[in-house]
Amino acid sequence: MKYYHIVAKLLSPLMVQRGRQTNAPETLSYLPGSTLRGAVAAKFFQQGGSQNDASFLSLFVEHPISFPNLLPASDPGTLPSMLPLTAVSCKRHPGFLTEERHGVRDHLAVTAARRLLKQTLKGNSARCFHNGPAKTCREFLEPFTAYWNGSLDKPLEQKTNVLYRRHTGIDRMTGTVASAVFYTTQAIADYCRDETSEEKGGNGSGDPDFRRQYLSGAFYMDDDQFELLRPLIEQGSLFVGADRSRGYGEIEVSIREREPPGFNVSEWSKEFHARVVMVSGEELEDAIYFSLKLESHAVLVDRYLRPASDITIAFPEIEPLLKVTRGHILRGWQTAWGLPKPDDMALSMGSVFLFRYTGKDIQGLESALQGMAREGIGLRREEGCGRVSLCDPFHLTEVI
Repeated sequence: MKYYHIVAKLLSPLMVQRGRQTNAPETLSYLPGSTLRGAVAAKFFQQGGSQNDASFLSLFVEHPISFPNLLPASDPGTLPSMLPLTAVSCKRHPGFLTEERHGVRDHLAVTAARRLLKQTLKGNSARCFHNGPAKTCREFLEPFTAYWNGSLDKPLEQKTNVLYRRHTGIDRMTGTVASAVFYTTQAIADYCRDETSEEKGGNGSGDPDFRRQYLSGAFYMDDDQFELLRPLIEQGSLFVGADRSRGYGEIEVSIREREPPGFNVSEWSKEFHARVVMVSGEELEDAIYFSLKLESHAVLVDRYLRPASDITIAFPEIEPLLKVTRGHILRGWQTAWGLPKPDDMALSMGSVFLFRYTGKDIQGLESALQGMAREGIGLRREEGCGRVSLCDPFHLTEVI
């Protein structure tokens, strides 16, 4: 299987409803893999395809593609991700140093020292020590949730502009505005503010320029699936989300092969040991440590199909140490049925797990972890759920 980067350029505003209430609909800030999958399937049928076609079975049934979530990106080449839930930043001035904020740091090593070494840490672990022109900040650090470009050298937050449109109801008898019927809709704008242009004074009039909004993600699939999927999504526009009859949800999609992400468990473990010693002054037990981060929501169940919050790795001598997670109710709509999908309890994207390996087969461990990165974990993987990354280098950084 190969690794592919998929990019969607918004040609019109996009609304993917967060909930099922219609009086004040809110949109998600990204395009879920389930919505993308449904749009691709709908286009397949519009072009005359059948559910019994070999190509349909290959893409959606027999070995279904795990369509990724498409997250906001500043340009087509960016592959964004959600910051781990262990990321923290200044309460008053949250954000990266490159954006003239007080910086973002990771607290996985701090959390490990507190829970595994039973230490009560103070000082740098709880306060912002950004040196301003007048004084050191000293504000509290708080969890910082955002999308970012994944670059440790020049980290940037990836944002979307949200627009609101106001609507009135129409009386079916008179064809005029109905009394006491007024509502708003929220959507991701197809254009967003160009921060770089704004810093330079915009277009010369003092106003910032605007650029197209991109959404980006990556996933694995084999060569045969690529040959079937590429012409389907790249020929003409794709329509996704809600309110398509009002001109919403038109996107232009491109896909290309990309080098898959790699990791070295031994090197990551060595640097993580050093981070823990730096924040606590003590060493962890001698073993191989590695982290796992959810790149999308994960629906985990136990042997009785009850919701679970623990990840089991099918490799001997692995012990789960700690987790930093957040719950999420996963909702969806099944167009073929004309009904909502059952709600599932899931773990939110950005959740982090720390494991310890006490064996000696490092090569076998890395092979097993690479398999998890390709295949994912849990249920509803074909909708983009359960995507994971291993040994995130963000956990090893200083303030960025």
